[in-house]
Amino acid sequence: MRAPAALVSDRRGDSAASARGIAADFGDVGQVDGLLDCLGEVDVLINNVGLFDVAEFTEIGDAEWTRYLEINLMGTVRSSRRLLPPMLENG
Repeated sequence: MRAPAALVSDRRGDSAASARGIAADFGDVGQVDGLLDCLGEVDVLINNVGLFDVAEFTEIGDAEWTRYLEINLMGTVRSSRRLLPPMLENG
């Protein structure tokens, strides 16, 4: 399997491309905003955010469901909404 940076380099047609993985708590809006502020130009976004606890469906309360939706859904929505417009501008 090729390294992510090599794949990005092939797509862009240059050898200066890089890729990196960054960890953040996507349940903390301030932490996500801070992370997105420091990224600089982004060509590819892979939303790999997810939280899941093993439990019976009937045992999962509203607070847990809200937390799952906040992290799994809204974390992806916020990062995509923030990074997509400049990515589209840059082609």
